[in-house]
Amino acid sequence: MNGLLEVLGGAGLFILGMNVMSDGLNRLAGETMRRTIGSFTRTPLTGTLTGTVVTALIQSSGATVVMAIGFVGAGLLTFPQALGVIFGANIGTTFTGWIVALLGFTLDLKLIAMPLLFIGALMRLIKNQKITAIGYAISGFAAIFIGIAMLQSGMEAYRDILTPKNFPEDTLSGRFLLLLLGVAITLITQSSSAGVAAAITAVHVGNISLPQAAAMVIGMDIGTTNIALIASIGSNVNARRTGLSHVIYNLFTGLGSFFFLPFYLQLAEYLFPNSGTNSPELVLVAFHTLFNTLGVLLVLPFTQPFAKLIIWFIPPRKNPLTERLEPSLLKNPPVAMENVLRALREISQALFVTLVELLAKNRDNVAGSWSKIDDVESAIGDVRLYLNQINDPIAVQKGFQQKVKAVHILDHLSRLVVRVRKHDRLESAWSKAEYREFVGRLRSALEMTGGEDSQDLLNSHRELTLLSAQLHQQNNFLRREQIERGIVDLASVDELTQRLDALRWLQRVAYHALRITHHLTTPGGDPSNEMMDQDDDDHDAITH
Repeated sequence: MNGLLEVLGGAGLFILGMNVMSDGLNRLAGETMRRTIGSFTRTPLTGTLTGTVVTALIQSSGATVVMAIGFVGAGLLTFPQALGVIFGANIGTTFTGWIVALLGFTLDLKLIAMPLLFIGALMRLIKNQKITAIGYAISGFAAIFIGIAMLQSGMEAYRDILTPKNFPEDTLSGRFLLLLLGVAITLITQSSSAGVAAAITAVHVGNISLPQAAAMVIGMDIGTTNIALIASIGSNVNARRTGLSHVIYNLFTGLGSFFFLPFYLQLAEYLFPNSGTNSPELVLVAFHTLFNTLGVLLVLPFTQPFAKLIIWFIPPRKNPLTERLEPSLLKNPPVAMENVLRALREISQALFVTLVELLAKNRDNVAGSWSKIDDVESAIGDVRLYLNQINDPIAVQKGFQQKVKAVHILDHLSRLVVRVRKHDRLESAWSKAEYREFVGRLRSALEMTGGEDSQDLLNSHRELTLLSAQLHQQNNFLRREQIERGIVDLASVDELTQRLDALRWLQRVAYHALRITHHLTTPGGDPSNEMMDQDDDDHDAITH
C-alpha cells in the first residue's frame, strides 16, 4: 500500500511539476513564444522546427498544439502552416523522456530537487513578474524530479509483485492491449509526458519489459490527441481541421511505429548488444524520439495532400474564398481586419487565375471558368458585408489605413469582375492577332500572383505597371492605327468598334489588376495614383 501511494503521489507530483514549470515558462516567454510561432511558421518545414523548439522549451506538446489551434482560429496561421507546428510538437515532447532517462536514474534527484524547490518558492514571493515566472519554472522542475524519485521508489516495492508476466504477453495482440492501456493512462492523467515517465521508470526497475513499455508509449502518444480535440470544439472550421489533423497524424505514426517496433528492437540489439537489458530506458526513449521523427520526415513532403484530405473530411460551410471570415473574429477587430485583407488577396488570386484561363490559347473548360467568376463575385459581396460589421469607432480609427486599402481593393475587384463578364470584348481581345502580345503579357503578369511568396505579387505588380503604362501612353496611337488599318482593309464599322472595344477592355483590365496588386503590396491604404476612370463604362453596371 505504501508503494502504491508513493507511485500515485509521484505521478501526481510529476504532472503538477509539468504544469507549474510550463506555466512559469509561458509567463516568462509566453508572448515571445507566440510571436515566434507567428513569425517563423511560414512553411510546414519552419512550422515543424518552431513546434519542436517551442515544445522542448515549455515542456508541453498540449500547450503548443492548443496555441497552434488558437492561432488558426484567429486567422493568424493558415491550416497548412499549423500542420508543421503539430508535427514539430510531437518531436519536441520526447525531450521530457530524455531528461528522465539521462538524469532520473543517475543522480540523487531528491538531493538536487529539494534546494531547487526552496529557491523557486522564495522567488515566487518576490513581487517581480519575471522573477516570479522563473520561480514557477524552477519549482515545477524540482517537483518533476521529486515525482520521478517517488515513482522510482514506489515501483521498487513492486519489483517482485508486478512483473512482465502480470501484463499482456509480448505478442501482437498483447502489444495492442498495452497500446490501449497507454491511451487510457493518458486520458486519465491528461499528460502523455507523465505516462512516458512512468513507463521509463517501470522498465528501468524491471516491472515491465522493453517491448511492453514501448507499446504503452505508442498508446500514450495517440492518447495525447484528446487535448487537441477538446481545444477545437466550438472553434471555426480551420481550427477543427487542425485538431482532427493531430488525431489522424498521431494515429498514423502510432500504428506505423507499432508494426515497426520488432524491427527497431532487433536493430538496437544488433547495433548495441545487451542495451535492452543494461539500459532499457535509453532504448525506450530513443524509440519514442525515432518514431516521432520518422513520422514527421515521412509526412512532411505530403503536407499539402494531407491538408486536402482533412479539408475533405471537414469541408467549408460556405464559399471557400471567405471561410476565414468567421463571425467570432469580429470581437477582435484588428484580427478580423487582417483576415479581410487575407481573404481579399485569395479572392484576387482566384480572379486572376480564372482570367488567365479565359485568355489561354487552349481553353478546355470555359464554362467552369465562368462558374469560378460567380464564386468570386459572391465572395466580394461576403467581404463587403463582413467589412461593414467592423464598425467599432476605436478599432476603425486604429485600422483606418487597412480599411481604406480594403475598400480600394473591393472597388477594383468589382470593376474587374464587370469587365471580365463582358464576353464579347474578352473574345475580341483574345482572338485579335494584333493584340496577342498584350494578351500574352497580361496573362504572364497575372500568372505570377498565384504563389504564396509575396515577391511573386511584387513581380506581377511590376509587370502590370509596365503594361498598363504602355497601353495608356499609346492609347491614341493605337486607336488611330486600328481605325486606319480597318479602313484600308475595308472593315465594317461594327468590326472597327469591336477592335476599339477590345483595346479599351485590355486597358481597363490591366489598370484594375494593377491597382489591386498595388494595394496588396503597399502597406497601409495608400491611394496614390488612383486615377479617375473617365473612359470607364463600368459606372452604370456597378452598384454598391
